[in-house]
Amino acid sequence: MKVRQLLTHFSIVLLLIGSVVTGCQTDGARFSDIGDGKNAGPVEQQESVDSLKVGDVLTITLSDMPNPPGPIEVRIREDGKITLLQNMSFMAAGKNEGVLEAEIRKAYVPDYYRNMTVTVRKANGAYVVEGEVRASGRFAYTGPTTVLGAVAAASGFTDFANKRAVQLIHSNRRVEVENCIKAIDDPSLDLKVYPGDRIHVKRRIF
Repeated sequence: MKVRQLLTHFSIVLLLIGSVVTGCQTDGARFSDIGDGKNAGPVEQQESVDSLKVGDVLTITLSDMPNPPGPIEVRIREDGKITLLQNMSFMAAGKNEGVLEAEIRKAYVPDYYRNMTVTVRKANGAYVVEGEVRASGRFAYTGPTTVLGAVAAASGFTDFANKRAVQLIHSNRRVEVENCIKAIDDPSLDLKVYPGDRIHVKRRIF
């Protein structure tokens, strides 16, 4: 009798242990579904907001080379490409400025030039006017402009401005100097301003 009771109690204990183990496995499966991110499926890659797009106007500066051309302004065509020196075409749409800069340099160096520094900027960037102007600051680049146009956007020169030696500092650190007094009479002397440029108007020495 006692042996039968012991067997019965032993069977009950085994059933309880089995139900606990099964419950743990079920909970484990539940947590496995949630996961820790290691086994998660692929996340759809979104295009960066900084990517270049069809229709964007780019200002491309090529420097550190013999007889560098001035800044080149191009629009990304419907096929997503732009064309530069040696009639070379580059896919620009979908890439950021840094990637496009590297691809352009690789195409020209060393086959055409021993060295080249490439700077790509969106034309919808900005330029800075500082020094002896009435409202210095950062101004949105909304289209082709010149030094005189940029100074006008900054509300004009102060009474102490040196109009004969206005510095135009490009994004690649190349510096040009404009005599704005002469440029008023001869617009061909009025230098073009591009996104990332800085116009510095010095104080006149009396």
